[in-house]
Amino acid sequence: MRIVKTLRIVALAAMLVSVCSGNASAASATTGGQPKSLMIQVSTWSTSTSDLVSKMNYVCSEHRNPANPGLIQNLVLTDVASADPNASPLETTPTANDVLLTDRLNALLPYFPGGNGPCNFDNVFVGTIDLNGAKPAGAGDSWITYREGIKDPNFRTNMLQRSLKVAQAFQDYVSKSNNPKVLYHWYVSQESLLDLFTDPAVEQGYEAFMIEHIKDLSSVAPNRAFVWSPGFQVLPYNVTASDKTLLESHLKTFFNAVRAGVHPFNSYHANDGGPIWLHMQDHVGSMASSSPTMTKEDAANWYFFLNGLYPFTMLGMNVGQYTTINGNCCFAADSDELMSREQYYLQQKIGLGAAFELRYWYSNNHP
Repeated sequence: MRIVKTLRIVALAAMLVSVCSGNASAASATTGGQPKSLMIQVSTWSTSTSDLVSKMNYVCSEHRNPANPGLIQNLVLTDVASADPNASPLETTPTANDVLLTDRLNALLPYFPGGNGPCNFDNVFVGTIDLNGAKPAGAGDSWITYREGIKDPNFRTNMLQRSLKVAQAFQDYVSKSNNPKVLYHWYVSQESLLDLFTDPAVEQGYEAFMIEHIKDLSSVAPNRAFVWSPGFQVLPYNVTASDKTLLESHLKTFFNAVRAGVHPFNSYHANDGGPIWLHMQDHVGSMASSSPTMTKEDAANWYFFLNGLYPFTMLGMNVGQYTTINGNCCFAADSDELMSREQYYLQQKIGLGAAFELRYWYSNNHP
């Protein structure tokens, strides 16, 4: 399937964005900003569907003209179903009652390429279900999906089966909707803290998961790109030389193994970078209450580290549009700080990927 490459720089999207769904009204408004894409976390959309449509129509009217500042190119739906809160993430034959969010999807499908909305984004990427915060009964605070979960084959099986079920339900819903011929690509809802790849078992777990996940979703909608938005939680200068060497080795192994492993059933850029568009979370906002904080310079350092490892089809920065205050998440980030951060990345020749998230972006871009 053809994809529109709108990320202008081909070398291109602490707390991960999956947990942020709070107050989005804490910053002054500014119109402008650099061309980027936007994420919507559908499962946590807390206002009405009509409010979602209103915000989407605002993007159409003010931020889809390439001649105007603040162009929004692509849309990423980080999930399209609500996860069953009572389901065990370790069931190998899941009984979870995960629910496709059809009311919100009905409102969003018109904006897909081929949809009947007031505008259509260049590309739309669709996630499945957010299990990033899942935790089995009795697990302690140190148990996280990015380490203990991904190393557990039962967790991976659970996540894969539930994701595939949601993807199939989404495609079935689209085929029966008023916009049955819309075009879309995929988003990998399972995130990662890439600094944990010093552990070879973490690399092996993500490798096994990613290959099977791309295979599964390619059986639903084949030969699509996959946006993935992991990040680093530790500061680059706090990583020892030996750990940096391990990270380099294990991440190279991961990306090369995934490209080779998905080649038989996903031909998207099979002869170069493969189907993954990597939009690295900068974690500047999510770690604003941490000590030390993650700076834009730190995030850029990690970006260049990744860029030297692998010939990504698309590599860019997910410039978080939110911040934390006294450890509480999430609030719209300061508009001047966001503009400064984006400008810095572009000066460093770092392309802007999909930014988390519409609610916080809107607070800074709606007069």
